[in-house]
Amino acid sequence: MIPDSPPAEISITPLIEGAGFSGWESLNDTIMGGSSLANCSSTDKGLFLEGNLVEEGGGFVSCRSPIFTKPFDLSNYSGLILDVEGEGRTLKLAITCKK
Repeated sequence: MIPDSPPAEISITPLIEGAGFSGWESLNDTIMGGSSLANCSSTDKGLFLEGNLVEEGGGFVSCRSPIFTKPFDLSNYSGLILDVEGEGRTLKLAITCKK
C-alpha cells in the first residue's frame, strides 16, 4: 500500500500475507448451472486458486474473503499494489468499502 503523501522512497506495507488468507473460499459458476470447478487455498506465498475453468456460457471461478469483523482502515493510503500471476487471462478484482 502506498501512503497518501509518499516520502522520497515509497514504503510498501503488506495488507495480507500467507496465512492471512485463511478463511477465503472459492465461488464457482456452478451456483448458476455452470461446470467450472476451482479451489482456493492459503499458502506461505499467499492465496492460490487452482482448478478447471469452462469458459463456454460465461464460466467463472473465484476466491472471496470472509467478511472481516473489523474492516481494514485504508484511510491513510491512496492505492493497492497486487502481485498476480494470471497466465494471460483477464482477471477482475472487486473491493467494497464503507463510505
